Amino acid sequence: MKEIGTPGAYRAWNVEISQSSHTHRDHIQVQSYMDELLSFINEAAADKYDYLKTAVASSSFHMGYIHLKNAMDASGLGYLLTLLMIKYGF
Repeated sequence: MKEIGTPGAYRAWNVEISQSSHTHRDHIQVQSYMDELLSFINEAAADKYDYLKTAVASSSFHMGYIHLKNAMDASGLGYLLTLLMIKYGF
């Protein structure tokens, strides 16, 4: 496993899953994916879409579209989802 790197910075290496053909996005793309995700989250929309935004944010991490660093991503995802739930009043 690579070292964690600079706190608050996105990963500067590519991620692999051993014994799997799945490949995560190249590390160079992480910043643009995060920018797109945050724009989507902050876009004005009807309240009925709040839960959907939370689900999309979650799947962006879980499906490997955005894999920020290492196993600590689960903590970062947990914080993000908690903040979204508070923001949307759940």
